[in-house]
Amino acid sequence: SAEWEAVDVVKGFIKTLEAVIAATMIMVSLFILVSPAPTTESLANVGDYCLQKLEDRNLLASFAANSDETGLRNELANCISPALDFQVEICDTADCSAQLPEKSVFASSYISSGFTSYSPKLINLWMWYR
Repeated sequence: SAEWEAVDVVKGFIKTLEAVIAATMIMVSLFILVSPAPTTESLANVGDYCLQKLEDRNLLASFAANSDETGLRNELANCISPALDFQVEICDTADCSAQLPEKSVFASSYISSGFTSYSPKLINLWMWYR
């Protein structure tokens, strides 16, 4: 009867939909597993890129002038991959020191001449894999 044919069509549609969803899940899983990890070279550029991005928005000089490491850290967290951990320090001289992990650490430095007056500050950013 027509009712049974309609039920068979719906069952067939649901089975097809299940197969498409399963295939999509498999492809996404493979893509995530096979995607290449960031290279050392690209990772070394991440810090420079993020600091430059903040400088372009006139935020870096403001953070440096106010020694606002917390604000700078919060802005950098929006730019740096969650796969990385990082530490940032704003210093008056090149004598920045930080407690870093015993891992490979990538460093980026930026010198800000000041925000409203000449007051150079050194911004050091260290990054490492979690």
